[in-house]
Amino acid sequence: NGVHDIIITNIRIRDAPDLSTGDSLRINSGAYNILIDHCSISEGGDGALDIADDVHDVTVQWSIISQTVKNSLIRTNTQRISLHHNFYASGDERNPQFDDVDNFDMVNNVIFNWTRSYGTRIRNGASGNFVKNFYVPTPRSDVDNALVLVESGDVYCMGNVLMGGDLVDCTVQSRLSSSGITENDPEVAYDLVISNAGACPRDVNDLSLVNSVLSYRPYFETGNIEIDCIHEADLEPCDGTINNYELQSFISGWLEGLESISDLIEAINIWKIN
Repeated sequence: NGVHDIIITNIRIRDAPDLSTGDSLRINSGAYNILIDHCSISEGGDGALDIADDVHDVTVQWSIISQTVKNSLIRTNTQRISLHHNFYASGDERNPQFDDVDNFDMVNNVIFNWTRSYGTRIRNGASGNFVKNFYVPTPRSDVDNALVLVESGDVYCMGNVLMGGDLVDCTVQSRLSSSGITENDPEVAYDLVISNAGACPRDVNDLSLVNSVLSYRPYFETGNIEIDCIHEADLEPCDGTINNYELQSFISGWLEGLESISDLIEAINIWKIN
C-alpha cells in the first residue's frame, strides 16, 4: 500500500511454504523507491522474488535469486525496475519474467541452470534494456529458449552472452531511457557476480550454487575479481557470541543518531569503505 524508501541489505529470505501465494520476498501494491542489495532469496513455494501491481523505482543488485520453480515475476503496471549484477540460479523459469513492465534495465546478470520452458521471458508489452547478461545452461536447460519475447514492447539488446547458442534478436536498435547503471563487459560481470553476489558471509546453500556454476564456466580471471564476500568456512567456529565484525557493537553504533534515509545511505557507504 505505497510503502517507500526502503533498503534491504545482506539478509537471507528462504522457504516461503505456500504453493499458491508463498513468495520469499514480495514487493507490491504501489511500493516505490526500494533497494534490495546483497540478499539471498530462494525456495519460495510460489516465487522467490516477485515485484507486482503499480510498483515503481526498484533496484535489485548483487543478490542471489534461486532454487524456485518460478524464480522472479515482475508484472502489472510496474515502472523503472533495475536488475543488475544478480545471480539467477536453478529456477525452472522466470529468471526473471517481465510482464506489463515499462522501462526495465536488466544489466550484467548471470542466469544459470533454468530447467523448464525458458530462462527469461519478456511479454505483454514489457519494454526496456537487456544488456550484457551472461547465460550458463546445463544439460537440463533449453538453450533455444534462454530468452523469449512474446508480444513484448520495445526491447533493446546489446552484448549478451549465451554459452552454446545465440539469443533471439530484440525489437529496437536504440537504447531506451536508462537508469545509469555502471556496466561491465559480460565476462567481467560474470567474475564479479559469482565472486560477490548474495548475503555475506555466504552459507552452504549459496556456496553450493557458486561451485555448481563454476563447474560449467570457470572464472574468466579478468583481473577484476575483488572478493568482498567471505565464506562461513573462513569464520571462526561459533561459540555462542557474535565476534565476527564485532557485530553487536557495530549495529548499536551504526544506528545511533541516524535521522533520515540520506544519513542511512552515508552510513552504509562509510561502512563499505571501512
